Amino acid sequence: MKNKIVLLILLILCFSFVYAESNAQELLNTANETYRANDFDKALALYSELDQLIPKNPDIFYNIGNCYFRLNRIGLAILYYKKTLLIDSSHSLAKKNLNFALKFTLDKQDFESQNFISSFLSRIYYSVSLNTIAWLCLIFFIVLIIIIHVFMQKNDSYEHTKKLLLIAIIILNVISISWGSARYYHFYHNNEAVITSSKVDAYSGPGESYTKLFTVHEGLILRVNKIEATWTQVSLANGFTGWIRTSTYKTVAL
Repeated sequence: MKNKIVLLILLILCFSFVYAESNAQELLNTANETYRANDFDKALALYSELDQLIPKNPDIFYNIGNCYFRLNRIGLAILYYKKTLLIDSSHSLAKKNLNFALKFTLDKQDFESQNFISSFLSRIYYSVSLNTIAWLCLIFFIVLIIIIHVFMQKNDSYEHTKKLLLIAIIILNVISISWGSARYYHFYHNNEAVITSSKVDAYSGPGESYTKLFTVHEGLILRVNKIEATWTQVSLANGFTGWIRTSTYKTVAL
């Protein structure tokens, strides 16, 4: 009797999973058709519904960003392209559309101005997704275990080669784990934000009674330093720091 109950539960779970997958795919097809029909408001609503069914999906975030761009809401478009790249840094379409959307912002944002070495290292660091790095860590670890097992055998042939191979795999394990740890920290402690209001004034303190320092506009990417009530201290790419209203931006972090 217990076995039948367990089997019934498993069948129900399998059916629910298949039904959810089918429902999500049908909703995705409808959203894509609606987008192609240029009904961007409706497509946005459908993609947002999909985001509830399949959270943190880079392709859904990318499509949401496209809808916002078509609706001329540049700040939110940039925000969702950034969210896409936070999950999948190798998403080429999101990179392309982000660079294109940045051209429509009033504040200059030249992220290609860094020197060659910094740019090269940054591209390597973000060249693959966090999931890919996790798989690399697992593969290198399994290979390490196999090599250690082989190394412990009494066969003395190729002893020098085995030592070199063991050292190489240990180094690869250290690199992949360090890389993955850094990317994991960046994923869950991302402090980037995007201005979503058309025009925002920044002050020297948390309030309009302080000295006005500068003005930023929709679509500007900045970093959040600290939050006090309804005010946030932010930093710009050029090093400027100021306080803006918390309601004028949205964070990239998921």
